[in-house]
Amino acid sequence: MNQDPVFFNFSLRANLRIVNTEVTDDQIMAVLSMVDLNHWFSGLSAGLDTELGNMGDKLSGGQRQRLAVARVLLKKDLKFLILDEATAALDYKTEKLIYKTIFETQNILKFTLVIIAHRLKSIKNADYI
Repeated sequence: MNQDPVFFNFSLRANLRIVNTEVTDDQIMAVLSMVDLNHWFSGLSAGLDTELGNMGDKLSGGQRQRLAVARVLLKKDLKFLILDEATAALDYKTEKLIYKTIFETQNILKFTLVIIAHRLKSIKNADYI
């Protein structure tokens, strides 16, 4: 079964607003910074109107994973989140940043988080292993 995040041939904004149509551009920019995509974003000539291509084919694997996490963090009324190897294609520095962001968001929004990972460092901060 394919576990790649699904993106549509829409703009970056539209792909992130799929989970919450009330999300503002400022909220999108904040979450892009949280998942360490602000430098990538600053290089896009069309900004939030940049088309991602069919299935996000204009994105690298790491960018797809980080945008998928960003989309989840924008979800309204998030209650439960399962991450199945969500950071497997990321380098250690980015993985650490993503998990820091997810744990901080979890503390604020109070959702249940289940992480499935093969690397111990991915789950070392979990309440239960």
